[in-house]
Amino acid sequence: RAGIRVRLFEKKEEFGEVGAGMQLAPNCTRLLDRLGILQQVQASAVFPKQIVWIDALNGQRLTAIDLGAKFIETFGYPYIVVHRADLFEAIYQACLANSLITMEKNRVVTSIDERPKSVMVECADGTRYDCNMVIAADGLWSSLRKFVCDDGAPHSVGYVTYRGAIDIKQVSEEAGLENVQFWIGPGMHLVQYLVRGGELYNQAAVFKSKKKPDDTDQWGTKEELNEHFSAGCEHVKNALKSIQTNIRWPVYE
Repeated sequence: RAGIRVRLFEKKEEFGEVGAGMQLAPNCTRLLDRLGILQQVQASAVFPKQIVWIDALNGQRLTAIDLGAKFIETFGYPYIVVHRADLFEAIYQACLANSLITMEKNRVVTSIDERPKSVMVECADGTRYDCNMVIAADGLWSSLRKFVCDDGAPHSVGYVTYRGAIDIKQVSEEAGLENVQFWIGPGMHLVQYLVRGGELYNQAAVFKSKKKPDDTDQWGTKEELNEHFSAGCEHVKNALKSIQTNIRWPVYE
């Protein structure tokens, strides 16, 4: 947008997303508007009426935030929920349409050399790029963070997430589909909301493992998941039956 040429590196063989649902508050939708892609994102987004917090143990409604006209008037932009793939596709297509952006796959950056007036970037295949600026947006397990702040690897906080989106046909009418729902309890919470224009129902169950976190998959197991949420109300226990458990997502900081 400022007329600066950008070269984007992706270390994988294809550009793509990981995960399912995302909640985008007004600070995010404002930025999407500045990028010129808010309309595309909103086309498949869901506009929840409220964010509701519910006691996961007894099902009692605790509090809520209304996301209607007054909320939008106050913050200038809406609160929406989207599927990550839909958000990614809007950004990806915008990049493809911009002649100032070059995207390259299979590019693994191995070193960054900061110089007085430029930055030299070297990739695993020996290719070098002389840049004015480098932005390392390579995630939690960044291989480039050490060139800026070598503070060690992320460490587990003992929480684990199981998440995924299911077809709306699998969801009961009592699920409260018009809202984002946070079912909260001791050392656990369950988040539920619609995505993809109401076609899918995103769910994420988070709990604190009783076992000591390590580099194995022997803690935060699906057995622990079921044990933690077994104390929940009927809605929570029913929701656990459709939570995807083939992949566990440990939480790090």
